[in-house]
Amino acid sequence: MMCESTGSMATSPSNCRPQWSVTVDQSSVGAIPHIGPESVRDCLKHCAETSGCIAVDVQINAFPPGCFPHLNDSYLTPSNTYYLPGTNQYRLTNRCSTLPAGAYEKTPFTLSGDM
Repeated sequence: MMCESTGSMATSPSNCRPQWSVTVDQSSVGAIPHIGPESVRDCLKHCAETSGCIAVDVQINAFPPGCFPHLNDSYLTPSNTYYLPGTNQYRLTNRCSTLPAGAYEKTPFTLSGDM
């Protein structure tokens, strides 16, 4: 697996973690519903592993959460983005980060542990 940010080879999934930025109560037009994820983590994992996925809207108050990946960045412009309570928009900022497990950043962030 090639890391986009550094161009270096990732040797295992444990040293290659996607980084995300999140906006609470936000959604954008043009997302495609994805059925199956049982958690926010599963939804983000699906996006990170899907070629062309750049963001995902997650309905956090539903179980299982609603998962709506975005494959086109033109839908993420301010004119196509709106306030939607209970939906968080996660934007993939780096498909592969080699931060050590447990490293913390304010934004973007990587997922570690259970959600």
